[in-house]
Parts: sequence; structure tokens; C-alpha cells
Amino acid sequence: MYFSNQTFRTYYQMLQPRDRGGKLGRETTSGLAYFFSLDRLQRTLGSEIIDLHPESEERHEFIDMFVETLLIGFDEDNRELQASNLGFVEIVENSLEKKVSSNFLTVPVKKGSRQQDLLPYPGRPGPLVNLGVLTTTHDKWGITKNPDWKENFPKFINRRICGEDTFPLIVFLLRDKALVNLESNDAQVILESSLKDFITDETAEFLVSLAEVPEEWGTANFFSENYVPLADYTEFIDSLPQEEIAVAADTEVLPIASPPFEINSALTKKIEAAIRAGSHIILTGPPGTGKTTIAKAISANFKGADGYKTYTATSNWTAFEVLGGYLPDPSDPQRLQFEEGFITRSIAENQWVIIDEINRADVDKAFGELFTVLTGNSVHLPYYKFVSEQDGTIKRKKITIMPESERVLSEDNQENYFVQADWRIIGTMNTFDKSSLYQLSYAFMRRFAFIEVEPPSSAGMEEILGQKINQMQINEEVKEEVKVYLIKLFAVGLYSIKYEVGVAIPISIINYLEKRIGNIGELEEPIGEIIIEAISMYLFPQFEGRRRDFDSLLQVIVSSLDIEEPVLKSSLIKELTNWTGNIG
Repeated sequence: MYFSNQTFRTYYQMLQPRDRGGKLGRETTSGLAYFFSLDRLQRTLGSEIIDLHPESEERHEFIDMFVETLLIGFDEDNRELQASNLGFVEIVENSLEKKVSSNFLTVPVKKGSRQQDLLPYPGRPGPLVNLGVLTTTHDKWGITKNPDWKENFPKFINRRICGEDTFPLIVFLLRDKALVNLESNDAQVILESSLKDFITDETAEFLVSLAEVPEEWGTANFFSENYVPLADYTEFIDSLPQEEIAVAADTEVLPIASPPFEINSALTKKIEAAIRAGSHIILTGPPGTGKTTIAKAISANFKGADGYKTYTATSNWTAFEVLGGYLPDPSDPQRLQFEEGFITRSIAENQWVIIDEINRADVDKAFGELFTVLTGNSVHLPYYKFVSEQDGTIKRKKITIMPESERVLSEDNQENYFVQADWRIIGTMNTFDKSSLYQLSYAFMRRFAFIEVEPPSSAGMEEILGQKINQMQINEEVKEEVKVYLIKLFAVGLYSIKYEVGVAIPISIINYLEKRIGNIGELEEPIGEIIIEAISMYLFPQFEGRRRDFDSLLQVIVSSLDIEEPVLKSSLIKELTNWTGNIG
């Protein structure tokens, strides 16, 4: 269970400053974001002091926490929807990652590392953290909570519409997180338990102690069964960005090779722009829209037929399959040696990587240090390559992935994988599976450009299927029946319940029917029975686990195929039940 979209909208507005002028709203938002990023890392790492030195892994994790705290989502052009001023949504070209780096890590944190005394931060309206804390490895690059943070915290929200009531802030923090302990009738217990899933117990209890739970709690539409991202954000826009992304005029535009179906020009322009902008890409959309085919066409166009490799993600993936790990050395089984994963191998060969069904993998577990690589930074993997020297000694070299531009910084004790500027990952994601498979974290999502590959319109689908069916080498009367049934199902019925699929699925059914029916005068079985047979093979697998949609799917299929015979309807129900998991 989640807070509903309407609940988020209602209480997010209450975080707007009462005084719209000045910078205090933005400054207090940043202060809160730094505090919660610290608090979340303290919970994750079990340490009071977090090391923000430029070479510390904790610094990168802090950046990820900051981004996740203030990132509400993405707009239709894949730009960040930022909560840089709580209560509003901002769309600007300066990413949250750059903001925390330039506004916090580069100046205050660095300043704190050079001071003799601790640096309380921020100066106004009161400090929540201390900078310049001594760490075990990087001198005074540490950060921890200020002893007076509880006294100062209300000052960061008391000039907002909500006053010192923290409930709107709690809704904001839990906006995309499932509520837990719902069996309790106590709202405060539910809020505390849900917050403790990602922030420290102390902070969760403090926030709830200041929260005024509204009377509307538990009423209709206060919660929703699924998380619904903010789509219409216009009411929260404070000021629109004035600048646009500049593209160099002399940049060579490479045409995308045409796959065996039409790609609209808008999609082509998005893909071209994202590639030229240096982005990795994830193509999203319902099954059958040609996402994988498009990914291969893109890769072949930019890198050649041998310039990419395709992998299908699985839930079993770990960092070993992706980045690599230790295996016994074939030449000396008593010794371990680093074995490349498919990502490190592709980097070494400068081949693009296509990852089909990327959300079938637990990306946080499997991709690990790749998050850092995708931001253009160097990363040391926790492995060594053991090299035999001429004098018989064994030298170990740290496995390092680094941008080609930093080659001059490489050291002799490193085994380097240099990432070329034109290296890309292209993933595909079936949106039918999005709710049932692994959810992609914001830390992962913000490193990709998400581009939707939509199915054709209802009219477009009808035209495509009509042309394809007309080419079938079967009896003309049977052909007309097939045309009527499939167009009613795929171009009308499924669209009416928002279950549009791409053309690949009905085309597969048409190809099957052509071979199954053959060019004979009369059929031995009813055409409806053969069509049910075909859609059971090609369409029903897309509905796996969708038992809640069983009734609407059954109604559409029965209506589209004009099924009246009890035997045919019984056969249909059985097949659809097997795939959806409906239990009656």
C-alpha cells in the first residue's frame, strides 16, 4: 500500500514556503536533503561518521542518497523533476548530482576538511550537521549530525504552509515507498515502521512525534494499492527553465538503420539525440513493439554488425556475471584469477551491450560498481589480477575501470579497463512486467535516458494487420474471418482496456495461422478454435500473473472472437486461467 497520488499532491503543496520571495525555501530544502542523505547512510553503514573524501565510496553513496531524496521523477523528455524547493517541481538542465557536488561537496565539505574546529552547517536557520569530522582514512573529510539537530530541525519547515507539522514532509519522504505494518490500527506505528525501513530509528521517531495525522487517514483514495508516479506536475511548477540543451552544429548525425518495421520520426530523433548526448538508453514499452529489434538496429548502425552483444537479464544475475570475479586459474588451479564479466569484457573490446528485459535483474545487486562507471568516474573493483613476473614472483594488480580520458592517471599496479567515449549500454524493459519484476532504483534510472516505444494507434494497428492478413496464402473466406476477428481483438478490444500490444505479437499469430490452416477448401476444426489455440501460444503469455485483469481480458476476447459455444468458451477460460493465475 502507498500514499495515493492525490494524497501526495495535497500534502506536497503544504511544504511550499508561506513567503514566496527570497532563497530561504531553497536553502532549507538543501539543508534537509543533506541531513536525510547523511541519516540514510548512517542507517545503511551503521556508522555515525560518513567519509566524503573525493576518493571515498561513501561520497558516491551520499550523492545517490541526495538525488533519491529530491528526485520526484522524470518528464516526457527524461529531464529530472526536482524538489530543489520543497512544495514545487523544477525542471532544469543542472542535475541534482551536479548540484550536490558543486553546492555542498566542493565548497562547505572541503572547507570543513581544512578547518581546525568543526564546521556546523548550514549557518541558517540552524545547523543540522557538523563538517570537518576526523575520519579513520581521510583526515577531516567526515560529516555527522550536529548535537542540536532536533532543536534546529523545526526551523527548516516552520515557515512553510504546514508550520511545524512534519506529516507533509513524511508523505514526501514516503512518496514512492510501500507502507509497512498495515495490520496496526495506529497511524503513528505505521508511519514509524515505514520510515525505519530507510532512515534511522531516532530520526523516524522524531519526525512522527511532530506529525499531526489528519482525520482523512484511511479514507477512500487516501492510499493506493500501487505506486503511481507524478505525471501531471504543472500545478507545482514555480518557474520554467529558460535554457535548452545545446548541440554542437558540427556534430555528425548518424542515421539509424531501419528495422523491418516503421519507426516514427519523433522516436528516431529522441534516440539520435540521446546517443549524441552521451546517454545510455533504456527502451520501454509493451511487448511486441520491437524494442530489442530497434536496439540492435541502433547498435549495428553506430558500431557495425559485430560491434555489440546482446544479453537477456535474469533474476540470478550478480556482480560476478556483470563485472566479474574470482575463478580457479586454469594454469594453476591452486590459485584464483580474475574472470571478466560481460560488462568488463565489452569495455575491453569497446562493444556496445544490449540488455534485454533489464528489469528482470536485481540491478542494485548485479551492477554494483557499474553505477559509478556510468557517471563517467573511475572505480576500483574489489579484485586483483595476479601476474607472474620474470623473476618468478607474483604481482597483483587492482582491477580498475576508468574513462579513456584518465588513461594518463593509470598506475602500474592497476589492471585497467578503459571506457571509450562512444561506449553505450542499451536496455529494454517490458512495461507489462514493470509492476511484477524488480523495481529500478532512482540511482540506476538517473544514469539512463528512458525512451518509450509505443504501439501503433488503433487505426494504425488495423491497417498493419489488414495488410499482413491480405498476404496470407489461405482460403479467401477463411482469410476474411481471420481479419475480422484479429482486428476486433488487437485493434479495438485490447485498446479499450488499455492493454495495447505491439504488432509483433499479432503478426506472429498471423504467421502461425497461415501454416496451421494451409490453403485448403474447408477446415476440419472451427476457425475460432484455431484462433484460440494461436492466441494461447503468443498472446496469453503476456498476461502471466495478471489475475486481477482476468475478467476484463476474458470479456474482450469473447466479444472480439464472437465466442458462443460453451466448449470453446470453456477452452478459452482454461487457457487464460493457466496464464493469469486466476483462481475464480
